[in-house]
Amino acid sequence: MDQDLRARFQSSEYVIEDDPPIRFEIDKTHQGLGLLLLSFGVEEAIWLTAYNPGSQRRDEEENLDDQMRLLSQIEAARLNYFVGHSMDQDGDWYEPSYLVLGLNQEEGVRLGQAFGQVAVISINIEGTPRLISTEAT
Repeated sequence: MDQDLRARFQSSEYVIEDDPPIRFEIDKTHQGLGLLLLSFGVEEAIWLTAYNPGSQRRDEEENLDDQMRLLSQIEAARLNYFVGHSMDQDGDWYEPSYLVLGLNQEEGVRLGQAFGQVAVISINIEGTPRLISTEAT
């Protein structure tokens, strides 16, 4: 992933649509995230979407179809999840997303790759979100 794209991920805001919403940023520990994982008895979670594979804009219908396929896979695996969204600082880039509880980094990367994503966000029990490239090294 090039540095410009990495910087866009880093400067974006991520929101779990709960009551109240939980807003977080990459590499900034958030106590609420850690407590959320703890309350579900998991040690990690993955934030991902099926929108805009390869970080290339796509029409809404294609995005929604893939997002529903992603949700079907999450539900088939019987994983708890929260609905959310990510948005860049200018509000020009908005993507519905899921926080999938109990999904480990390796599985999250694999799922992200299956939907053409360049990265996923891994969140540890301390509540620290980390950007993880899905590209083979």
